[in-house]
Amino acid sequence: MWNKPGTAFVYMVHGNWMFNVITGKENEPSGVLLRAIEPLSSIDKMFELRKKVNFNVNEVRQLCSGPGKLTQAFDISPKLQEKNMTIQSEIYISDSDEQVKIIKAYRIGVIKDTKRRQRFYISKNNYVSKF
Repeated sequence: MWNKPGTAFVYMVHGNWMFNVITGKENEPSGVLLRAIEPLSSIDKMFELRKKVNFNVNEVRQLCSGPGKLTQAFDISPKLQEKNMTIQSEIYISDSDEQVKIIKAYRIGVIKDTKRRQRFYISKNNYVSKF
């Protein structure tokens, strides 16, 4: 978490890889956990990767609707650790001009830090893990 902004940080929690991108200044821990995405391409490949772990995945909405599901569908592992996510390659983050309404909410299932809204998602997006 102390690396340069735009750097991947991958770690394991309860048997699932978690994928974060460093967002703050170097040497100041700050990052964003990617919790869900809306699949737009390579959906057949995502189903193939997810079904290695869960044969009951049948809907596109189920592919990446949680942080562990997302890393399974994208085959994210420590091989991405410290990768610069701002450079176009097999996986990267790009800018968009799309205008969306962002909802700021409390984290799900977290007792500590409940006074701080640390969960952000696109309003009414069907691919968010929970509203």
